[in-house]
Amino acid sequence: MDDIPFFELQFDKKARLAIAAEWPLIEQALNENEFTDVIVLSHGWNNDMDEARRLYDSLLQLICLELDKRNVASRRFSAIGVLWPSKKFADKDLIPGGAANVEAGEDNAEAIRECVRLEETATSELTEVIKALRISLEEESEADELSGKLMNVIESINMQEEDGSGEERLGPVDRKQIEMMLVDEGFWEGYEVDEYEGGAMHAKAAERDGVIPLSFESGIKNGLRNVLNMVTYYLMKDRAGIVGRKGLNPILRKMKQIKPEIKIHLVGHSFGARLVSSAIMGEKAGDELAVDSLSLLQAAFSHYAFAERYNNGSLDGSFRSVITSRLVKGPFIITHTRNDRAVALAYAIASRLARQVGESVGDRNDIYGGLGGNGALDTGATDGALLEYGGKYDFEPSKIYNLKADDYISDHSDVKNRETAAALISAFIY
Repeated sequence: MDDIPFFELQFDKKARLAIAAEWPLIEQALNENEFTDVIVLSHGWNNDMDEARRLYDSLLQLICLELDKRNVASRRFSAIGVLWPSKKFADKDLIPGGAANVEAGEDNAEAIRECVRLEETATSELTEVIKALRISLEEESEADELSGKLMNVIESINMQEEDGSGEERLGPVDRKQIEMMLVDEGFWEGYEVDEYEGGAMHAKAAERDGVIPLSFESGIKNGLRNVLNMVTYYLMKDRAGIVGRKGLNPILRKMKQIKPEIKIHLVGHSFGARLVSSAIMGEKAGDELAVDSLSLLQAAFSHYAFAERYNNGSLDGSFRSVITSRLVKGPFIITHTRNDRAVALAYAIASRLARQVGESVGDRNDIYGGLGGNGALDTGATDGALLEYGGKYDFEPSKIYNLKADDYISDHSDVKNRETAAALISAFIY
């Protein structure tokens, strides 16, 4: 960036720095420049780093323009873009304008290629079951032959649950459900989704007019897409946490050692929101890092992640200590909108497998709802809105703000706009 010096940090799937020379460049810049603030950005699911770089470039250009309008002459900003190996869903309808397209009516070739891509990036726990799915596709297995292998997928996902809170645990899934999922025979029986009714997506009886299906079509090939999407979702959820805790957290703590007075502002989009939240907590007790602001843009993890005593008072969210330990010194802002089909549908998959489909799929009453759809629940957050450009925010330190963004964020990826940039700057310089 011309106005804000920009650096990159690339991590591999095990949270190791992929390019060792990147950190020394940041360390040198910190020692040689009078930076007062650093903005740390993390992308969500992407097929390549160029997409992430375009996101960072667009947001930082808007941030630069907004800084020029504010009285911040005493502050000098730098920025770091985190790059990590993430995946898009296999269903293009889940991520507007993207994804690995596996269209209805195609042969198994694209689904096989998607399995290969997942094999290349998966952690060891999932590699073997994904390989089994690929072989089954190559051999054109029938649904009943695949169901046992897919049960292994579910069991592997459950074994990977990292936080112990149960916030997104799938719960019991039986072979019959898997068989139904594969052929889409009754899997969504009685439930279809009204795309946008009053800004929300509602499950409706199938006979109602004006509804559309949940982007899941019949046939085993499309059933396998559903499974691949589910595996991708939990794989990326897990990886974002690993990169944040093991990779980014130590780097940020080193930065504070070099320049203790520097203000750190974390900005995460999609699964990147989970990554930066995990970076605050670190790998173990004593690794916690206090940051100066936290901004989660259309976050793809649980709306109970920061909650106190949710689920009838039995559980705290897995990120609750971010609040109780006051690890965000300044404002903590969360954009959310039911226009975000990606978050809504990803959680709808998990909800259905856990037998949790309700009247409103993924809404505030759904235990599996997402931050990007509903904001943070059971946290004492202030409910507000992403304001029209030029509006004034009254952010206060160590407070959480749910910013309903129906008017300015039209889908999961629509965060590169001046209204979002203005909210970010207001959190940086409250």
